[in-house]
Amino acid sequence: MNLQENIKRILREEIQFSTEFKRRIGGFVHYVWNNFATQYPCDSETFEDFMQVLYMEIEQVVDEGDAEDGPVSNWLTYEEGVEYVKKYMLNDLKQFYDEECS
Repeated sequence: MNLQENIKRILREEIQFSTEFKRRIGGFVHYVWNNFATQYPCDSETFEDFMQVLYMEIEQVVDEGDAEDGPVSNWLTYEEGVEYVKKYMLNDLKQFYDEECS
C-alpha cells in the first residue's frame, strides 16, 4: 500500500489520532523515513534495537522539534507517533531493516 492510500485509509477510519496529527501524517511519515535511525539502521544490532532508536527519535522531536506552524508538541504526542508507526509502518520498517542490514 502506498503512502497516499494509507493516509486516505487513516483519515476515513475512526482512529483515536488527533485531527492535528491526521493533517500532518505525510510530514510525520517523511520524518520517520529521514531521521538518524533510518539513515544508519545497521548501527543497531537487532530490529528491536532499531525500533527503540526510532522511538527515541520520535520522543526527541516531540520534546524539542519545531515545524513551520510552531512546536511539534502542538500536534504530535509520543504515544500517537509510536502508535502510528506500530499500526501502519512496522512491516515496511522491518523489511527496510532486513534489506539494509542482512
